[in-house]
Amino acid sequence: MLTLTQLREKRDSVIQCLSKRGIDVTESVDRILELDVERRALQKNLDDTLARSNELSRQIGGLMREGKKDEADKIKVETSGLKDKSGGLREKMHSNEYVIKELLSQIPNTPCDIVVAGNSETDNVEIYSWGEKPELGGNNKPHWDIAKEKDII
Repeated sequence: MLTLTQLREKRDSVIQCLSKRGIDVTESVDRILELDVERRALQKNLDDTLARSNELSRQIGGLMREGKKDEADKIKVETSGLKDKSGGLREKMHSNEYVIKELLSQIPNTPCDIVVAGNSETDNVEIYSWGEKPELGGNNKPHWDIAKEKDII
């Protein structure tokens, strides 16, 4: 399976390699990259929200030690809002990650660079071979038929 890093770093190469197989993945790749940018932005926003929440929590503790309960209660309201916000951000981020994984699983691996363009085995080109090809008699059977007859699989 292709990775996000491969798509980020070699977008055009992946699209070109898969076009050799007659597959156009441009739309899927672009959608994955859009979702990844959005997911990264959500992650940054979530990190900032959690950092702010932690900072306010420390302030609440300090205010409570100083006996300033009213001020601490005001800050608690803000931290409550930040917790709700962080929950929504997490949910959206996980949703994006799920869609990214689903789309990535639908894109096949890229063929080797030496593979020629084509849609079927008739388009293949023999690059090299070695040894003599054995002459098989007319009564040979494929291995799956032999395995079934011998009941070995």
